[in-house]
Amino acid sequence: MNRMPHASWYNWYANRLLMENIEQLARGISGRLVIDVGCGEQPYRPCMKGFRQYIGFDSLDAPDRGEHADVLGDALALPFRDGCADAVLCTEVIEHVTDPSAMLAEFARVLTPDG
Repeated sequence: MNRMPHASWYNWYANRLLMENIEQLARGISGRLVIDVGCGEQPYRPCMKGFRQYIGFDSLDAPDRGEHADVLGDALALPFRDGCADAVLCTEVIEHVTDPSAMLAEFARVLTPDG
């Protein structure tokens, strides 16, 4: 009998591929600060060893928000100063915001010129 895998298998596989790609990317970046927008339970924090500081940021009203966010707020108005971050990590968030281009503009604002 040919049966389809359970839906959680697809999530596991997608999450596994995402983690592998982030681990690989993180090996080549470093700096003072990385902001993880939509951090949830902060599964990527261990990957960010090349940064002196990691800030997990999440939305106040995210239904799947983890209890481990360091800062809560709105991704369309990040509560960080201009040019403070060397990297912004954002996965599985863009489809949840009302204005993706405004969120990307916020990322550009908080990134250093070489970020």
